[in-house]
Amino acid sequence: MAKSLKKAAQQMQAVYGDMLETQDTQKEQKAQEAREALQTQGRAGVKLDRINMAFSPSNYDFIKVMAAIRGQTMTAYVNTVLDAERERNGEKYKAAKALVEDAD
Repeated sequence: MAKSLKKAAQQMQAVYGDMLETQDTQKEQKAQEAREALQTQGRAGVKLDRINMAFSPSNYDFIKVMAAIRGQTMTAYVNTVLDAERERNGEKYKAAKALVEDAD
């Protein structure tokens, strides 16, 4: 009589399923950390949101010079400026976000 491996396979599937779920969670956490640190280059499947923006010549020059002084890329500098502005207006941002979410 042949042995039934069905029960053993189900048990193994439960164990490996938990392991894969944990690995997926860890991968997503690392991906999110990479996004926040602007370190996504060369990471498969990890991309940042992008916006094509136009700046006045004076604002472009300001961003370019200030980024160079700080030793940052222009993108990193603009993100730093936006982070500071978000912190400065944190309560207003949360209130506005709640209004937008309620409208949906």
